Amino acid sequence: MGAQNKFTMQPTISIILPTYNGQKYIRKSIESCLSQTFTNFELIIVNDCSTDNTPKIIEEYAAKDSRIKVIHNAHNKKLPLSLNTGFDAAVGKYHTWTSDDNYYAPHALHTLYDILQNNSSIDLAYTDYTLIDDDGKIFGKRTFNNIYHSFTDWLGCGACFLYKAEVYKANNGYNPSAFLIEDYDFFMRAFLQFTFYYHNTYDLY
Repeated sequence: MGAQNKFTMQPTISIILPTYNGQKYIRKSIESCLSQTFTNFELIIVNDCSTDNTPKIIEEYAAKDSRIKVIHNAHNKKLPLSLNTGFDAAVGKYHTWTSDDNYYAPHALHTLYDILQNNSSIDLAYTDYTLIDDDGKIFGKRTFNNIYHSFTDWLGCGACFLYKAEVYKANNGYNPSAFLIEDYDFFMRAFLQFTFYYHNTYDLY
């Protein structure tokens, strides 16, 4: 039958998955994306010159599901520029990104999509997440407060979020000079121009 889950319309959500030597966890990360109850998305995997079995694994998944697109960097770009490479190729109305050792709950995208879709004044939605060990057991939680309640104590948007494509464009992407804090830098700059919404739950990530 060929590739599964083929769609004819433009994907609504673009998920960027940058990876470097992620073979230990990346299968589960990819499968958590493919298991979403919200199915009209594209998953753009950016391989940042991995030297392990990562390229073979991601090409295997791309061959099975047409929603997956793979970009192999010609040289090691590090995370901020790899994110920009992925988002520059994205066509979705909404954007997000995940890591090769992070996993979505099945309804994560649908929940965040509904928040943005049902309230046009919200540009970015974010939530809390749980911490799991190598055996999949929960050992903690990360709570991210409402930025409008306490900006000085705000910890960022965490690892589970969704934002309008316009946010990425207005921010001119992720700042390569902010390596290791590229996400916090991105969200801080975005907050100066856009409206955020904090969804207080641990059920999505």
